[in-house]
Amino acid sequence: MAYNGTLVALFRASWTAAFADARPLRTTYIGIPSLDFAISVLVAFFDNIVDREDEGAWLLIFNFEVVLQVATLWVMVEGSRKGQNERKISLYFLWPLLWNLFGAAVAFPLYLGFHTRSTAARRLNPAISKARSNSLIPILFAICFFPVMAMHYAYRLTTDSNRQALIVICQFSPLILGLLGAVIPREVSEESHVNKRDGDVDAIRYSYFLAGLISGGVYLYLLSTTVLSGDPSVGFARVFVPSPSSVIMGHVEIIRQGALLFLQYDWIIFNLACALWIFLILDNHQILLGNTKSWLKRSLLVFGSLLLLGPGGTVCGVLWLRETHLRNEFMGQDRQ
Repeated sequence: MAYNGTLVALFRASWTAAFADARPLRTTYIGIPSLDFAISVLVAFFDNIVDREDEGAWLLIFNFEVVLQVATLWVMVEGSRKGQNERKISLYFLWPLLWNLFGAAVAFPLYLGFHTRSTAARRLNPAISKARSNSLIPILFAICFFPVMAMHYAYRLTTDSNRQALIVICQFSPLILGLLGAVIPREVSEESHVNKRDGDVDAIRYSYFLAGLISGGVYLYLLSTTVLSGDPSVGFARVFVPSPSSVIMGHVEIIRQGALLFLQYDWIIFNLACALWIFLILDNHQILLGNTKSWLKRSLLVFGSLLLLGPGGTVCGVLWLRETHLRNEFMGQDRQ
């Protein structure tokens, strides 16, 4: 964004409290000038896409935001496990906040690196407290999906200023997860942690199923729209394929086009990171393909699923299968 002039345009909009097309930009949120300036830069980035003036960009970011809310479920589950002592993983609310502020292409691969390191040495106790496992679905809707829906459909119901306030609420909503994490108990009783039929298994798997169904459905709608629509503004190449030449320095639409280009690269890197995580899970737990070492089969399975179901549906499906494997592996380790 710095190279093509988008970052300069965002700074200018925040400094002047207006976009290049004279639309107003709200620049006061918490009353601290330096923080308000940084927040308004973030708002300027999203406002040009969620206003739905560009249908293709709106479809991509709506789908991406839904997937990232599902990814929030993934980090919540992994950070809540009884055996997870890695502080960077157990403070799970930090990761959604980081990818909201800096992009999933930066935060999600970093998360995977820490997560892989924390689970490489030994099989962690996978149990989650009943209170936390039962809270997954309510949190997913109340803290994750609801703010995203409000942000993306606010253009129909409210003013520019109020829509921009909703963007801030949505982007910083992971902080609420941190507060809930301090309230909802994490402890798991000793007598339940080795039982693969614990109630938390069903709650976790059901959460994965529902999240994957929602994310996969939204992605299939996006995919079918881009493939079947005759409108070039929502065509597959326009939505998914980065085009640096479309960002013209000094153009009135530079923020919109620059934000779309950033999201396209973000989406590609996020998908590759998800593919890597899936490969690691399949290899570590021998899921689906047994003991086969055929990378061709695994690659076709993983990338075909990512293309047809999207990263949210695909990863949720793999995690759904993995959950029981974790219990079996930990029980076997306990007996050794």
